[in-house]
Amino acid sequence: MPRHHVVVGAGPVGRHTAALLSERGDEVVVVTRSGRDTGQPGVRHVGLDAADADALTAVADSAAALHNCANPGDYTQWERVWPPLASSLLTAAERTGAVYAITGNLYPYGPVDGPMRADLPDAATDHKGVLRARM
Repeated sequence: MPRHHVVVGAGPVGRHTAALLSERGDEVVVVTRSGRDTGQPGVRHVGLDAADADALTAVADSAAALHNCANPGDYTQWERVWPPLASSLLTAAERTGAVYAITGNLYPYGPVDGPMRADLPDAATDHKGVLRARM
């Protein structure tokens, strides 16, 4: 039985995540502000502001997983854009019971003096890293 997945973001990570899920036979909805079609067969596209928790919850209803593949591209807007987006994604996952899969980056780790491992603490010292760690 196909599982329902919601992928927020249609950049490289979102497109590839949607393609892999669709290729294995799952039902996939890609959410972007524009709703533009990524050209992937069998993938449905929805236009909405993912920072709107009620709208995102409606799309994620019955989803097995909600994949956060969003990344506001303009770093100067992160402080304004990321917190409400992160809050909405978490709220939608909590409301629907969907697994919340987050695509992240290395910013929260901050400077390290050896190999990076998943169990390292968030120790960012720069603005972007502190913001990502806070979310």
